[in-house]
Formats: sequence, structure tokens, C-alpha cells
Amino acid sequence: MKRVALRGEQLNAVLSPIEDAATLSFVITGHLLVAFRTADQHWWEYLNKIEEAYEAALATDLDLLPALMLRSRRLTSPGATDAAQR
Repeated sequence: MKRVALRGEQLNAVLSPIEDAATLSFVITGHLLVAFRTADQHWWEYLNKIEEAYEAALATDLDLLPALMLRSRRLTSPGATDAAQR
């Protein structure tokens, strides 16, 4: 995959047979769901959370994006207190 993503090689040149690409997409997705979920979440719960966030993003007015980015940075900054998060 590095050769496709970083070097611009064609997927069918890297994977042979090309059908392996379909299998690989499921393996990569499964790995990401397990790797980034919280310890108390099942992978399908994390997938539901991702879908909910995607649907919320679709309904969000893009004029709010700068404020949402600022809020996100405040929530994830080291040493943020509860008061700063609101």
C-alpha cells in the first residue's frame, strides 16, 4: 500500500490478483476499528459512533467550521480544564 499511496503506483500493479484489493480494504478497515476504539467499546459500537459523527457533519453548516475547530483544539489540548472545554 505504501507503493500506491506514496509512490503513485497503480493498485493492480502492486496487488496481484486485483481481487486482493477488496479483501485488503476489509482487513485495513477492521484493523482501524479495533486500533482506535476505546478499551470498553466493541468495534461495531465504534463504527456506529463514526457513522453518527459523519451524519452530524453532513448536517452542519460549514460557516461553523472555524468555531468547531477551535472547540476541538481546546478539548484536546494538554492541561485543559472543564471550564475551558465549555
